[in-house]
Amino acid sequence: MLSFETLVFPVMTLMGLAFLYSMILRSFSDTLMASVAFGVLFGLGIILAMSAPIHIGEDLIFDLRGLLVGLSVVFVGWIAGLITLAIGVAYRLYLGGGGVALGCVGLLVAFGIGIGWRMLAPKMSQMTLVSDAAFGVAISLSLLSVFMLPYDIALDVMAEIAPNVVVANILGAVGLGFVLRREAQYVRDTEQLRIYASIDPLTNLLNRRGAADQLRRLSDRNVQGRALFYFDIDRFKDINDVYGHAAGDAALAAIAARIEGSVRERVIFSRHGGDEFTLFMPNVHEDAVGAIGERFRRSISEEPVHFQGEDLSVSISVGAHWTDGPADFDEMLAHADRELRRAKALGRNCISQSAMPAAQVGLHHDWPLSAGAVH
Repeated sequence: MLSFETLVFPVMTLMGLAFLYSMILRSFSDTLMASVAFGVLFGLGIILAMSAPIHIGEDLIFDLRGLLVGLSVVFVGWIAGLITLAIGVAYRLYLGGGGVALGCVGLLVAFGIGIGWRMLAPKMSQMTLVSDAAFGVAISLSLLSVFMLPYDIALDVMAEIAPNVVVANILGAVGLGFVLRREAQYVRDTEQLRIYASIDPLTNLLNRRGAADQLRRLSDRNVQGRALFYFDIDRFKDINDVYGHAAGDAALAAIAARIEGSVRERVIFSRHGGDEFTLFMPNVHEDAVGAIGERFRRSISEEPVHFQGEDLSVSISVGAHWTDGPADFDEMLAHADRELRRAKALGRNCISQSAMPAAQVGLHHDWPLSAGAVH
């Protein structure tokens, strides 16, 4: 009779590999690349599991490879499962022996069970330990591949290994399922906290940190240049003082919605706190900056903000900076802030703009060589 201890090493190995799951979740945002990485990870698990197999006679070995193939399909998807399957089949062929065909068929059966389970239970990652145990039982059906052997031999093999393999599959599915589910939830929670830390709750725009993070992810391959618009609400304190802070919040939300509705999708729009906003626009020509800023200004000043039966007259002052050099957020913001102060000095409800071509980036001037105001 086989000792259950023969399965301890592969089970512990799989539990160890499960902790690499979270590293892949954190490292790959691209779905295809993540699937490939998961497939390789589970494939490595198969190789390690085969390092301590159950030996039946001289040529036959059994281990937890079927469980790994099935779990890779159920928790990640068919691409990861297919990669895991390919690694498992390749390694079984490498090991050789008379049981090669039987082992490869067992892997194919496990892959099919994983596909079927995923189709019947698409929310496996949210299921309970009971369902994980049920999956462990289901994946044990891959043992039926032993019936490729003569019937009497197959019955003897099943009687000898089936109880231990079924128990090991159940424990492995429950243990791995718990760890994989826990790690996935941890990564989701961490990402949600990161999003909360980057979003302004009043307008649902990015905050300054979120805007800077988004800008760092953008490619600098840009032939036309990029512009940063920095604007605030003229005499915003008067709105709060006369109508109350609820009116101020309504004005902020309305302005954010109007600006957001007037720009194309590929922009980085953020609120920096108070009544200050920035909007970064890539792939924009220098000659278009003034017209874009004017469009923003007019979208606010030409229509009042409605609040509790009152029409609040609101306008914004806009500072804009354009460059075709590297898009460093803090540097562009410093230039745009200077232009915003200039727009305020010119009487508010206008746009002041500057430009710094790449050849001038890093040089210091009291005013950029190209500067002007539009009312």
